[in-house]
Amino acid sequence: MLNHLVFDSFTNHQYQDLVDRDTLSYETHSENSIFFEVDGPYRAMILPSSKEEDKLLKKRYAVFNDDGSLAELKGFEVKRRGELKLIKIFQSQIFKVFLDGANLDSCYAAVARVADQWLDILFSKARGLPDAELFDLITENRSMSKALESYAGMKSTSICTARRLAEFLGDEMVKDKGLACKFVISRQPQDLPVSERAVPVAIFAADPPTRRQFLRRWLRDPALEDRDIRDILDWDYYLERFGSVIQKLITIPAAMQGVSNPVPRIRHPDWLAKRVSAAMSRHKQRHITDAFKKVSKEEYLQKAAVEDARIRDEVAADMEDFGSSGSAIARPKTGVCRTNAHKKKSRADAPATAEGIAARIAELGTAPDPSDDYSAWLTHAKQVWRLRRSLRVLRQKALDSGDILPEDSVLAPADSTGTTLGQFFGRTQVALARNTWHIVQWAESDVPGELRAWAWMGGQLHSVRVSVPRTLYVTSTVPSQEITDSRFFTEARNVLPRTSYTPQSTHLYKCVMPESEYIAHQSSWSSFFAHPSIGGVYETQVTALDRALIQLGATA
Repeated sequence: MLNHLVFDSFTNHQYQDLVDRDTLSYETHSENSIFFEVDGPYRAMILPSSKEEDKLLKKRYAVFNDDGSLAELKGFEVKRRGELKLIKIFQSQIFKVFLDGANLDSCYAAVARVADQWLDILFSKARGLPDAELFDLITENRSMSKALESYAGMKSTSICTARRLAEFLGDEMVKDKGLACKFVISRQPQDLPVSERAVPVAIFAADPPTRRQFLRRWLRDPALEDRDIRDILDWDYYLERFGSVIQKLITIPAAMQGVSNPVPRIRHPDWLAKRVSAAMSRHKQRHITDAFKKVSKEEYLQKAAVEDARIRDEVAADMEDFGSSGSAIARPKTGVCRTNAHKKKSRADAPATAEGIAARIAELGTAPDPSDDYSAWLTHAKQVWRLRRSLRVLRQKALDSGDILPEDSVLAPADSTGTTLGQFFGRTQVALARNTWHIVQWAESDVPGELRAWAWMGGQLHSVRVSVPRTLYVTSTVPSQEITDSRFFTEARNVLPRTSYTPQSTHLYKCVMPESEYIAHQSSWSSFFAHPSIGGVYETQVTALDRALIQLGATA
């Protein structure tokens, strides 16, 4: 159909061809050379993703026919010479598995099972494979287009392999171009780049003394003996190479399609982890399009005309009925004062003492999650706000009368009530509680977790001891009942820094304890923080002075 439309609209019906050069006669006919070639229809098309943010990979795709056969494969490592055979076999297995499953989740679960099989081999350092099969999977094969002497001053794995082959076999063996370099990457020397850690595979076929001599020189390990090849290989390098393929084919496309990471051992790139974290965050800002929708100018004018006509009809009807007994305009509106029985009841039920108000707040319990049930959270919050307002009123009345506050009464002597010294301490407590503290200096004391604040208030300089508890934030991969039941821990809803995002740690707890408790059992806390279920510990380096500056600052 596309070609038919193109032919009708873009055909040149005056195209002329030269027939006779002597008479310069031409023949006119219709010509159209922009026909499209249409392939398919196909069952599926697999497109890899780029590891870089907002970039696409060109000319890489796999297309499948309706019967499940591979129609076309282009640009993947499976067709690239010199690529790791491990990656080639993995890609040849995984493409057809993309056709399994009834939805996205089951599809990615199927391909993840194939990836996990090869990851198990790499994480176990191929302990169950023979050496010959291991070499076949991880050996890289590169050909040099020029002679070795033409690459003077250059560095690459192929050049490093050729130079070491010259040391091992002699210069005559590597002087010609087209040299095939088969090598693996060693873990040592650790301070050198990958381009200088290539080890020729041929050395492992030499006799033990020769192999030991050259491996000691290349790995810079004079004490090296006949070690297993698995102890020499750089497994992190091979995991990174294989993980990069998994990211392009599985994990990044899955995240872009709203599927959680099907291969958790391969982490997302930092930019993608931030994007997934922002999408899953309960505190993300909503778009204006969530509440409003865009309409066309014609639709807006049409709705406005209908609304204007309705208003005109109502005004005309009111003017026609003006003065009649049934008209709303003829009847004057009378204000009626009604008493809100609910408010009177709530005021009557409000506790009259500070202890009663505190008990009532405790009875209300923890507030519901606003992201799950906002109405319930708002109802709970209004009750708490009302009780706290009543508590502030009672506290202000106590301060105005000069009474010693209940929580501060322990500071005054028991027999000083009504004495001059007792009144002095009472007025001091009232001043400390009523006036704003203008902090002049925060000073550390000899007691851990205790600071001395020099504060200016009421025209006088006061010295106040302030106890600052140790506050930590702990993430856990599983909900821990022991943590929840602890007197130091409570569940927190803080948002961790994006750079500290770990997909496995989903439960956040806040730990508040006296500084003396933390110091006395520091070894026990360190063992607890090192537990495998703990994903991370935050704000361990925040001192008491830093905490006071953050929470209280210059005024309190």
